[in-house]
Amino acid sequence: MYLSLKLRGVSAELEKFDGYKTVDIAVADAKVNIEVDGPQHHYKYEEALSDLQRTLHVFRKGYLTLRIPTALLNENLEETANSICDFLKLSKMKILRAI
Repeated sequence: MYLSLKLRGVSAELEKFDGYKTVDIAVADAKVNIEVDGPQHHYKYEEALSDLQRTLHVFRKGYLTLRIPTALLNENLEETANSICDFLKLSKMKILRAI
């Protein structure tokens, strides 16, 4: 995912520490963190609660968290990366309007 975003010109950072945990992919100029989630994130209570707490932590700092299931990457990485890029563009536009 990281390389696909970089090839699309996204200023992504891999495995960035956010003060609470290490984020899979951070896009600071869009204020978006991207977490690639395997199945354990969906059916294990402890994992799901931990994800929710991390999402709240970064939301308090003004960041959104996109959780991307690995199934999307396995089935259609290109379409997934394109959709994420669209999301990032919209997020950047919102940030600029708020300034």
